[in-house]
Amino acid sequence: MRIHSCCSRPVAESEGCVHGPHVFYESKPEDLHSRHGFSFTRLSSKLSQNDASAGSPDTALEVASLDCEMIYTTGSMRMARVSIVDGSGTEVFNKII
Repeated sequence: MRIHSCCSRPVAESEGCVHGPHVFYESKPEDLHSRHGFSFTRLSSKLSQNDASAGSPDTALEVASLDCEMIYTTGSMRMARVSIVDGSGTEVFNKII
């Protein structure tokens, strides 16, 4: 009998996991932040004068949001899609893996 590793429920008895630490919904940003703190896209002190003078454009986003859609396969949980939007909600990256 195959068992979901996250919730220990038999695969045949469920359409997917609804328990476990990876299944959650937070309505308040501070609660989401307590699960995983926000990360900087770059540290401004790391952008050296040499990079700017070499004509390399700074392509770092001020704000970015990343979402990974996961699926269950016979081999275990796998990533299916990665999506990134910028601070205005414009799609920057969207790839089916």
